[in-house]
Amino acid sequence: MSRRKKVWKRFVKIFFAVTISIGIIGGTFAIYIVKTINPYPIDLDNVRLELISAAVLSSEESTQAIADLRSNKKRIWVNLSDVPKNLTNAIVSTEDKSFYSNSGVDFLRTLKAAVNFVFQYNKSIGGGSTITQQMVKNIEGNINDRTYKNKLKEIITALNITHKYSKDQVMEIYVNIVTLGKDCYGGTSRIQALFWKDHK
Repeated sequence: MSRRKKVWKRFVKIFFAVTISIGIIGGTFAIYIVKTINPYPIDLDNVRLELISAAVLSSEESTQAIADLRSNKKRIWVNLSDVPKNLTNAIVSTEDKSFYSNSGVDFLRTLKAAVNFVFQYNKSIGGGSTITQQMVKNIEGNINDRTYKNKLKEIITALNITHKYSKDQVMEIYVNIVTLGKDCYGGTSRIQALFWKDHK
């Protein structure tokens, strides 16, 4: 047998050994995830009811609020149809360019972020979270939890949400719950809601 054939044969053996090993490790990891890590129990149909705020207006002057009925954060829900298209475009452009085409997770960005987290080679690379994943973080209130288990739960939940809900439903909830500054959560006041509606 020629030297070239021996080298080629050895290469093929190593290739299959590595492939099989990766398959076994990947399969074991997948089984571990399925059996031990459950998605967050998020029901987008109920998120609005849990977070919405309302104002009781005077019967004499409809613009004068005499009482507030609100959740623990000041906000008034704004329907996606009342949100300026430029705002949603800006969110997609800055936060998740593949939002309307991805499965709720951008695996390439996630891989880059994971590698960067380990080697710290580029400070400009973020956490790799999509808009859907950020929505999950905001609903669960664990934005700063960067443990691997939480990240896996977040990924699984985002995949499930994308399977069950439309992108517009996700975007509407995102623009209403994302923190835009101190004490500013989405459509945070009636004035802001009316401004959005009149300046689309």
